[in-house]
Amino acid sequence: MKVLQIVSSFAPAYAYGGPARSSYKISKNLSDLGTEVHIYTTDAFDSENRYDPEKHGIPEGNLTIERFRNLSNKMAYEYNLCLAPGMARKLSQSITHFDIVHIQEFRTPQAAIARHYASKAGVPYVLQTRGGVPRTLKPKQKWVFDQLAGKHLFQDAARIIATSESESDRYYEVFPSTNSDKVRHVPNGVDLDIYEHPPSPGKFRAKRDIGPDVPVVLFVGRLDDMKGVDLLIDSFTEVHEEIPDAELFIVGPDDGLLDDLENQATTLGLDNIVHFVGPLYDDAKLEAYVDADVFVLPSKYRYESFGNVVIEAMACETAVVLTEKCGAAEWIPPEAGRTAEPNTSGIADGITEILNDDQVRANMAKTGRELVVEKFNWYAVSKSIEDIYMEVASTE
Repeated sequence: MKVLQIVSSFAPAYAYGGPARSSYKISKNLSDLGTEVHIYTTDAFDSENRYDPEKHGIPEGNLTIERFRNLSNKMAYEYNLCLAPGMARKLSQSITHFDIVHIQEFRTPQAAIARHYASKAGVPYVLQTRGGVPRTLKPKQKWVFDQLAGKHLFQDAARIIATSESESDRYYEVFPSTNSDKVRHVPNGVDLDIYEHPPSPGKFRAKRDIGPDVPVVLFVGRLDDMKGVDLLIDSFTEVHEEIPDAELFIVGPDDGLLDDLENQATTLGLDNIVHFVGPLYDDAKLEAYVDADVFVLPSKYRYESFGNVVIEAMACETAVVLTEKCGAAEWIPPEAGRTAEPNTSGIADGITEILNDDQVRANMAKTGRELVVEKFNWYAVSKSIEDIYMEVASTE
């Protein structure tokens, strides 16, 4: 089977975020499974540079990658607006060479153009929006795009991939005419190589003078309203009453709420045990996961389409609590993680249950790690996508 992947930024353009990495992992594993994979992308690399194979290297794998020049590298990075006219010309000439097109983004010129030529030529395409459907930010601009192109992307797709029921619910909310028979759920994946040899325990604690017996509760993510950090801080009043020596560490970049959250902790008298660490990356983030006794993702709304940080914590063999609003909840059975109601008591109960029982915590951490290895590795995720391709091919 010959498949064309459409994505505006591709490995190693990791400055553009998760899709550049995940689309590469999927493409490489599909190739390993026997699919002939072609990628049309742009020359986006980072804020200052366009992609240069001599400087930045060529991604490993049996992949045919064509990169098309963006009109403006600044516009691509600062406004997340890639415009590559050369890709449109190539699509008009080559779209019939492929059995299936996989559009791995939404609300981009590349997605709209790929849909146009695929539909015109009768080539089926699979749409994967990667959390891009909600109109929470810039709703007017997104509404205009959807009237011109977004609704057609959904209507004409042979299959539509969502990471969870939470994400597919947004599809039906924004595009009520979406045919649910087309929607398939495939979880996000993690690169198991990163977690094969995690940092030695104690490094995160040592850097912050935390004793080995202090119960550490960890949050990792942006400090925005959706993540529910305010709920987590409120819940810590109940945790503190039952487990006075427990401490909460909040890791992640500020998205406008840091001052409010710090004031909240102070008002509740928790400023000595609630710590705002700021963002951590790479090994420093892994050290936090490894040293935590429990990781919490207290999502407040259903806009959390998946929540990769939960899977990252599980990969580090750390017990997890997540709310039922988090998309990953549908993939995690009770023995691998606690799903709580999105309120202070629900979150507090999940945390204290795990902290109060060493055996429960150890068993959950072990089972969670095993689940990640089995279900959330990129090979398993890519196999699920290959199955969708086969399904499409058999019905066309």
